[in-house]
Amino acid sequence: MILLDTNICIYIINAKPAAVLRRFQQYRLGEIGLCSVVAAHALSQQAPLVTNNTREFAMVPELRLENWVP
Repeated sequence: MILLDTNICIYIINAKPAAVLRRFQQYRLGEIGLCSVVAAHALSQQAPLVTNNTREFAMVPELRLENWVP
């Protein structure tokens, strides 16, 4: 499972950039999650957090990050 930050959800909804939507479409139902406390939950699940705000989330020790925005 991976978790998405809200900024990535906005890219998916707007289909811009298209590469983010294509990446999202590679996953099956149940493989992606959303959470209001996305950093604490990602850590507890040992799940990567997908965000375009890597600078802010990089301050969280041991949090794995992915950025799908080219």
